[in-house]
Amino acid sequence: VLGFLGGRLVEARRTIAGQLAALEASQARALENEKLAAIGRLAAGVAHEVRNPLGVIRSAASVLVEGTPATDPRARAGTFIVEEVDRLDRLVRALLDYSRRLQIVPRPVDLARVAGGAVALGGEALGRRRVAVESDGRPIAAGDPDLLTQVLLGLLVNAAQATSEDGRVEVRLAAEAGDVTAEVADDGPGIAPEIRDHLFEPFHTTKPGGTGLGLAMAARVVQAHGGRIEVPEGRGAGAGGAGACFRIRLPASRESAA
Repeated sequence: VLGFLGGRLVEARRTIAGQLAALEASQARALENEKLAAIGRLAAGVAHEVRNPLGVIRSAASVLVEGTPATDPRARAGTFIVEEVDRLDRLVRALLDYSRRLQIVPRPVDLARVAGGAVALGGEALGRRRVAVESDGRPIAAGDPDLLTQVLLGLLVNAAQATSEDGRVEVRLAAEAGDVTAEVADDGPGIAPEIRDHLFEPFHTTKPGGTGLGLAMAARVVQAHGGRIEVPEGRGAGAGGAGACFRIRLPASRESAA
């Protein structure tokens, strides 16, 4: 009897632990949804109240630049105004994109094809950097090819910006049991320990003029696919694994990509 009761007690504890974990995950999702809804309301309000005046300011500054010699201080001031208005417009668009609800209709996606497309789209941003795409097997993910291309392109551009003009960037694709992975690595200085825990937080950026929404948006897209982004250490593209590495882990598709 004591053994039976002890077994039931252990089983009950496991059940309670599982329910608590599910509750915590549900609360985390609810908090994330509430945060996104708040950002969405903020972005919509900003877009409505600010974009039209910004457009008027930009048009006036453009007219000033066109009718003024390049050496005139007013032309330089007008150019500065146009650049800053464009930066604010990019921020508003990034806010709207980040707050928009993602609806994923999964279908088989060949990650090698997605990676090739992202490298082609990043041509100018990648410049003379040596970009290598390696594939272990044929990783087929379940997801949206356009959104996954957007994520890989963003990671490629970040990697290029972290390296020298002739630096190295690697895309490593692999198929594992039930998962597929895509790593984007560079041979730059790596990620400082003090910012590692804040990489995917909205509005956190170390780039001049950056919105701080690129990695946050990438994490949102990957999570919407049922996957996650990891930042493994010692997996950079430099000697001995130096540099930064971002790993995307996605559910594998049970079907073949078209």
